[in-house]
Amino acid sequence: MNRIKVDPETVWIETVSIARLGDDREDVLRSFQADVMVHDVEVGELTRIGAVQGLIAFESTEVQLAMAADAISTEALTLAHAADEIRRSLDKYAEVTPTTVLLVDLIRIKEQWRGSRICGHIISQLLEVLRLHPESTLVVLEPEPQFEDGGRMRKGPQRTAALASLRETYVDAGFGKWRRGPVWWRLEVAA
Repeated sequence: MNRIKVDPETVWIETVSIARLGDDREDVLRSFQADVMVHDVEVGELTRIGAVQGLIAFESTEVQLAMAADAISTEALTLAHAADEIRRSLDKYAEVTPTTVLLVDLIRIKEQWRGSRICGHIISQLLEVLRLHPESTLVVLEPEPQFEDGGRMRKGPQRTAALASLRETYVDAGFGKWRRGPVWWRLEVAA
């Protein structure tokens, strides 16, 4: 497949859908989904190249996210548990405590658009559309290579190579691995 080189400045998220997860009005987590678009200069319009989805917790400094995520999925629990640990760790050392937590479950980019290292820009665009400050928003995700038609890659050489590339992308985007687990995180620090 021929890859299309993407200038990150042409990547956009215009709309984000946010929804309740159930009937409970006190639920802490909301699901979100956003389409990832690129401005195609040749055509002169936006083209959908993927999507990002996950969970978001607004004003959640006093809440144990893992308890809220436990009923949603194993993946949500893994991300929320790490987010809780990261926030406790930051409480000891950071001047700013994150008030919003973004648990990114999936970033899916169509195969021909992959390889341009745009994941960090996608996250930044998402925060901008939601009007969230990067210095007070903890972003947590688990890099996981996906097949073009969806679904996680099985263990093997193809997945190993794809995962290594994906991890490099997240390092370039300012993410770091949390302890020895599968979760990566980012919280921008104001200069």
